[in-house]
Amino acid sequence: MANRRLAPDDLPAPEEWSDPERRLWSAFRDGGVLDLCTGVASEDDPAGGAAWGPERQIRALVIAQLLLEGPPARPGKVRALRVTGARVTGALDLTSATVDCEIDFDACSFAEVLSLRHASALAVYLQKSHLPELSAEALRCPSLDLRDAVVEGNVWIQGSQFSIGRWRSRCARS
Repeated sequence: MANRRLAPDDLPAPEEWSDPERRLWSAFRDGGVLDLCTGVASEDDPAGGAAWGPERQIRALVIAQLLLEGPPARPGKVRALRVTGARVTGALDLTSATVDCEIDFDACSFAEVLSLRHASALAVYLQKSHLPELSAEALRCPSLDLRDAVVEGNVWIQGSQFSIGRWRSRCARS
């Protein structure tokens, strides 16, 4: 049947996406966690994320597409972006976005700035993650959790409305 209509459970990830990106699509639809950790503490340290291979990399563009135009949840599930141990490549720009699901990056490494300027989200968790910079001016979010996160550069949060978990910032040394 060439004209068979896909059921919500059958929606496939775009074919041009990498294996970890397609796995993230599936986890997103289930509200599940995509865990890309190796289980070896020294290899899973987000400070060394620049050395992680393609099996642990997810493009920022893919994440933005999931959050802004993503597929519906599977029946009986709630969509959420939950990823552990990934290297986010490219700048994740969610400026002025309205995100209707949880965003959770646990022990992830960001290659470039994460921008949540003027965005609205249900929750943003960046625990144990490593970021070069966080731009979250005027973010509207009930919870921003930066517990044990390391931000090498600036953290911009002026005008934001959220409750915040513990965080620390480390200045990059030349």
